[in-house]
Amino acid sequence: MARKFTDEDKAKALVALAANNQNVSKTAKLLGIPRKTLSEWANGNHVASVTPEMLEKNASTLADKFEHIAEVLTGAMLDPVKIAKASLKDVSVSAGIAVDKRNLLRSLPTSISAKVDNNLKTQYERCVTQLIDEAAKKGVTVERNEAVGLLEVHIPDIREVIGVH
Repeated sequence: MARKFTDEDKAKALVALAANNQNVSKTAKLLGIPRKTLSEWANGNHVASVTPEMLEKNASTLADKFEHIAEVLTGAMLDPVKIAKASLKDVSVSAGIAVDKRNLLRSLPTSISAKVDNNLKTQYERCVTQLIDEAAKKGVTVERNEAVGLLEVHIPDIREVIGVH
């Protein structure tokens, strides 16, 4: 029998997916949700009753948890007994990850989003892929070169940046 998910379950899963940089496989495994189910939700299917307020509430709750984890780990870096037992590098990396996830959930800059934003070619390629995918969802086939041409109206340097002429 198929498991029934509440709107709250879906909202929590979508927030966790955001915290995992949209990695569907990783998030599905962590949450014990079928990958295909989470992928459907990520694509906007079966989530019409999940409100932005539900997502915001869950994002805020999860961000608070990551903030608490970062505080605890940062505090541990000051405790000589704990430092002796654990690698300072491991504790520091864990604290950094917690801070990055908290920032991601609060729409603040993170090292993850900074890397994405700094690579213009990757960003433009993502736009091309998204345009093709969105068109396909509506039953329209858009070739890559056509998508680049459509985007060129709004992104004049797209051909130069992604190397299409």
